[in-house]
Amino acid sequence: MKNLLKPYWIFIAVSLPLLIMFWLYLANYQIIKSLLSSTNVWYWKSYGALFGLAWLGATGYGIWATVKKAKINAYYGFISLAFFVTVLYFFMQDQGRLFPGNIPRWMLSINDLPTYTNTFLMPAIFHSLCILVLFFTPNEKERNSWWNFAVVLVIPLTWYIIFTVILPAVNHGVNAQWLQHVTFLFFASSTVVFFFFLLRGSYIISSKKSGFWQNSRRLLWQVPFFLIFPIVGLALNNADFDYIFGNFSAPEFYILAVVNGILILISDNLIKDARVRLFIFVARSITFSYILYFFLVFLPLLPFSILAIIVVGAGFLMLTPLLITIYQANLLWRGFRQLSEHYSPYLLTWLLIMGLAVLPITVAYNYKQDRRHLNKALELVYAPNLNQQSSKPQDIDPARIKRVLDNVRENKDMRQNTGWFDLNNKKKPYLSAYYQWAVLDNLTLSQQKLDEIERIFLDKSTKSRFAGRNFRVEPLRSKEVKIDTFQVKSTFVQEGQYWRTWVHLDIQNPTDWQQEYATQFKLPAGTWISNYYLMIEGRKEYGILAEKKAAMWVYNNIVSRRRDPGLLHYTQGNEVTFKVFPFTPGQTRRTGIEFMHKEPVTLNIGAQKITLGDSTLQTTLAQAVSIRSGSYIPAQVKQQAPLKTLKPYLHFVVDGSIHSAKNKAKYIQQIKQYLKQHPDYQKSAKITFSNFAHTTYALSQTPQWAQKLESIQNQGGFYLEDAIKRIVVQAKNTQTSYPEIIVVSNALPKAVFLKTLAGFEQNLKGTHSFYALQKNGSLNRHSLLNTPLKVAQEKVTIPPTRKFRLVKLENKEVLLEDNQQADFLSFGVGLKSFPTKNNLVDYKWERAAELWNFWKAYQLNPNHHDQEFSHRLKIIKGSFRTGIMTPLTSYISLENEAQKAALLAKQKQTLSGNPLLDAGEELTRMSEPSLWFLLGLIGLLFLIKHYWKRIKTTRWSF
Repeated sequence: MKNLLKPYWIFIAVSLPLLIMFWLYLANYQIIKSLLSSTNVWYWKSYGALFGLAWLGATGYGIWATVKKAKINAYYGFISLAFFVTVLYFFMQDQGRLFPGNIPRWMLSINDLPTYTNTFLMPAIFHSLCILVLFFTPNEKERNSWWNFAVVLVIPLTWYIIFTVILPAVNHGVNAQWLQHVTFLFFASSTVVFFFFLLRGSYIISSKKSGFWQNSRRLLWQVPFFLIFPIVGLALNNADFDYIFGNFSAPEFYILAVVNGILILISDNLIKDARVRLFIFVARSITFSYILYFFLVFLPLLPFSILAIIVVGAGFLMLTPLLITIYQANLLWRGFRQLSEHYSPYLLTWLLIMGLAVLPITVAYNYKQDRRHLNKALELVYAPNLNQQSSKPQDIDPARIKRVLDNVRENKDMRQNTGWFDLNNKKKPYLSAYYQWAVLDNLTLSQQKLDEIERIFLDKSTKSRFAGRNFRVEPLRSKEVKIDTFQVKSTFVQEGQYWRTWVHLDIQNPTDWQQEYATQFKLPAGTWISNYYLMIEGRKEYGILAEKKAAMWVYNNIVSRRRDPGLLHYTQGNEVTFKVFPFTPGQTRRTGIEFMHKEPVTLNIGAQKITLGDSTLQTTLAQAVSIRSGSYIPAQVKQQAPLKTLKPYLHFVVDGSIHSAKNKAKYIQQIKQYLKQHPDYQKSAKITFSNFAHTTYALSQTPQWAQKLESIQNQGGFYLEDAIKRIVVQAKNTQTSYPEIIVVSNALPKAVFLKTLAGFEQNLKGTHSFYALQKNGSLNRHSLLNTPLKVAQEKVTIPPTRKFRLVKLENKEVLLEDNQQADFLSFGVGLKSFPTKNNLVDYKWERAAELWNFWKAYQLNPNHHDQEFSHRLKIIKGSFRTGIMTPLTSYISLENEAQKAALLAKQKQTLSGNPLLDAGEELTRMSEPSLWFLLGLIGLLFLIKHYWKRIKTTRWSF
């Protein structure tokens, strides 16, 4: 313990924690400063200056003592203790002035900053106490310790009497605020005295080599303190107190508690062999990091241990890690000195450091493995390389995926569930924060994605035990909130030969409720959104083009607070979601969207049909417009192209999930029977065996296909969406045939189809359906663009041919679906960098087209590790540079500067983290009961209450 007098402990206990705390508060201040009053700002600056001076003073003294090779003196201990105890008291009292009630908590990077304040200031207070203990205990081996512990016992007893007898007696007639301050100051002072004598007594006892420690009755008190109390503390926390200090229910916590207790109980005097002593020394150093962890967990809570002792009596268990830490540190130091007679001190130091690092390294390794397996699962589901026909992830272990999902559920960030005193009863202090950083990049994995991954890899869905605490509901939405009037202003850009059209919308809420306006509309081919605004409190607030996940996270949090945001973002393909909130009863609000398009087009927003551009000012395009890696084909050009008739080939997709293993032979027999009835398809047919991996065989090249299917292992769920995506994408360039997909499964409703294929409509070439093979040999048709797992039509036949338009471009011929719509074709070639031109405005449509090609190439292979071609960050950077909204960005209008600062902070986080993770949970849509139902329910409750009061009155009169 005397090592604490060395000056480097000032840097560890004071300088570093203060620096981290200062950085955390400064980061939050930068976000919320625009919402603070002048008084609030004064408190921020005052405490900032105070802590800054404290840091300079402590660090300067530490540097001076290091240079002079001097020990820390008692004056530093007195000054440091008085300063930090006083400042901590007033700093916690003034948290309401630093974070007033008008500050939304979602804006803060850390919700429980007061807890972190304790965490970063308690080391300085604890270090100061230790310095004073050493100063007032010069001859620790010659002193008795019992009276120190007597004082420790008297203080909680005194406070119990004060709380139960004295305070209630004097409370009447005494100024409550004055009494409160006196009580808290007296409590703080007595807490310091309590821990001074506790540390002093523990230090005296741990420094003695004989007597109290070595007598024959030592096990009578050592077994309870070092073995029983840690286990009882874990059990009480995990059961009776519902994980109030964190979730320590894992078996390894109990195992380590028992092992560490046994290692402490072993008497060094009974062991004569130096090698055995060395082994015990290393083992104690390994488990010491376990005790240090709990010491750090309870360090911020030590001031409250007296209250716990007064209230429940079990507060002494909170002191157990502190007492064990002091004793075990001295035990290691004595062992080090004894072993120095047999081994080199350098070897012992190295073994001590390595022993202390064993558990942290083990935790870090397990978290790294969780990250690796989670990323592989995420990439397979949300970032597959669709250019590969088969997907064979050899190293994905479903059992490991289950473990990872359980860990993520336990450790992921939940905004309503952070901090010790904020219902943080399912996390592990510090470890969960480390997991959040090491595995989840300080982001999260939404409950929806957790369920989807579980369905794909485990073929089941388990509701999270903690999902309810992260449950948020979307704002009230009604179809009656709609566009009242609109205005269109189109401008033709002559240099770039494209249109820029502003659509100004007046949206009205005719209801008597506060509502959200939300709609979806589909952009025509070659049309993009280039600007947006929302009228907020009489001013035109232009939208910020931000990373999509960050923008949606901010929007979802704002609408929970009933503030003013507007949001535009892509959902699937060319479909855009448009939201504005809030609309007060009877309110009309104005908003506007700017579109860029190559020729006049028609757009449907809500119930309004809106024409963009003016056909009288532009001649009809007579040829395709080619840009790098893509082409815009007007409807007229496509209709003038010759027709080409193609025949299909059959592609069977067989359910390979773990629950369909017993049906595999039946599936094979169904396929054989269907091919026997339709022999023309047999030669060109293909079969894909699908679960979370996919294996494809061409029947003409694999005569023994049935035996090969039998040999493939069934595992996970039936990931049908991915299998169909791969089939249509790999057939997109085929000029001689097209696939007709037949799914073979007895449990098709349980298949995993996360989204429709609207985002891949260009690759479908008119294949808008797939078929499900029934037991009787008939086919049911399912839509790929709308609710794929629901039957669209029963007992259908596959059309023998289909007609396409063969359009000739500059360097190639392409087959397009025969319809009256324009098409924008991307050839799926990524760009190493986003191109620029001097005049961005005149050529903005070309930049948008190239950016869309960039996105389409990324969509086919969104592996975020690929730095050479279509990378997500390059698309987002190009979107920011041009102002063109992409499926990776969103336009959002915000009310104030604090919201904008929070958006930028979250965007920085999402751009630097794993793109497959989420910024937060999605809002949950709930069906709202009708107004009359709610009024009727309230009236019924009122009548019941009135009737009950009459009964009680009647009984009383008797």
